[in-house]
Amino acid sequence: TPYYMKAVVNGKQFEADDIPNVPQILAVFGASKNSLIYGDDRDGNEHNRISISFDTRDSMITGTFTYPDNPIEILFFYNEFSNGGREYVSTSGTLTITENTNDYVKGTFSFTAQTRDSSSTVGVTNGEFKAKKKVY
Repeated sequence: TPYYMKAVVNGKQFEADDIPNVPQILAVFGASKNSLIYGDDRDGNEHNRISISFDTRDSMITGTFTYPDNPIEILFFYNEFSNGGREYVSTSGTLTITENTNDYVKGTFSFTAQTRDSSSTVGVTNGEFKAKKKVY
């Protein structure tokens, strides 16, 4: 597939589905400062999402960004939509954007995140993506 997002989440493979005409792997750059890279993994009854939110108006940005000590504001999220749903928010993480063209954004990531009540933690490693690019 031309676009992908994959990672290892707590030892389990995460692979976003690239469904034709239904974008599951996107890099969205808005006129406001809220930009987002995300991928959805649907496997049977399970539906999980990795998303990386960062504040920039620069739709051609490249480089390495870390949470919490970054040059731009960045947050990493892991969402479980099945089994009652849970959202994990980053406690640490790194995003590297290696390629950024008019059509796609490519890079790597890893992060640790926990639920808001700190009852559960998730580790995301070996993350890589090539996401279709949309600029608004």
